[in-house]
Amino acid sequence: MGAASEEWDRIVPLLGPDGLNVLTKADGGALAGYCQSYGIWAAAQKAINDHQAKNQGCLTYDYENKNGAVNRIAIPEIQMARDALAAMKAFAIEFGLTPSARGRAGLRGTGNAKKEGTLQDFIDSSPKPKGRRA
Repeated sequence: MGAASEEWDRIVPLLGPDGLNVLTKADGGALAGYCQSYGIWAAAQKAINDHQAKNQGCLTYDYENKNGAVNRIAIPEIQMARDALAAMKAFAIEFGLTPSARGRAGLRGTGNAKKEGTLQDFIDSSPKPKGRRA
């Protein structure tokens, strides 16, 4: 299962009746767009991390142009990740997935955040998907 499918399984319960209760059948395309953007971001971020690991943390590569000069440019996955994050943010706002969007819509969070702990503790405390919905 890819990152987009995993995000679908994670996010649907948070948006459904047991979560923010903002999801309807009409929202499937927009939610799929969010999840696809998440999948693209995850793949780009993995490529960035792999490139850094193989190149002493460098996020560029060199190429020789037609005149023989060596040019250094950023790896394209950086822009891919930025674009995917921008799309994710736009979809996230529509679904009330940011604190400011929930505030404007009068929605409250699920209340499962802890004052202390790691990101993994927070993720582990989040509701777990019960099954994939199409």
